[in-house]
Amino acid sequence: MNASLDLHSELVPRESTRQPTQGFPERMVVRLLEKMPVGGLKMEYPDGRVRHFGKPGAPVTARVFLRDDAEFFKRCAWYGNIGMGEAYTDGLWDTDDISGVISWFIMNVNALQGPSVSSAELAGVNLLKVVNWFRHLRRENTVETSRRNIAEHYDLGNNFYQLWLDPTMTYSSARFE
Repeated sequence: MNASLDLHSELVPRESTRQPTQGFPERMVVRLLEKMPVGGLKMEYPDGRVRHFGKPGAPVTARVFLRDDAEFFKRCAWYGNIGMGEAYTDGLWDTDDISGVISWFIMNVNALQGPSVSSAELAGVNLLKVVNWFRHLRRENTVETSRRNIAEHYDLGNNFYQLWLDPTMTYSSARFE
């Protein structure tokens, strides 16, 4: 985005500007964002609606422009912070200051660990973890399953390793001082 962010010209409204939500994923994500008390995040929807999160009266320190709000909230609800990152790379949202957005979430990370956030809310915003946990319980740990897991995750072939290893193809995780 080319729009400049004047941190002193915009403030988070003192009163919450609650707006009707469009669906369950959005309600879950917004509920968590509303618990983040530090700084100010301005979220602009494709239809022109605006939401503010953070401390009332605080300067807007981060701005998010949603390109596809329904898909954005679905990704965040199903995949948590990974979903938000992938939604950014897929163009579902944009910002004029990505480091400001990341900093805002870092400043508010403790809000997600306090007594005001239930474990059910956190699980709800990362539904895929719950689904995968149940799928994992149903999967037998057989030799064949282990072979398939290794092939899917670690058997990348020499072409990959030749990109970043030396000609001897030696890899070490040792730490030298």
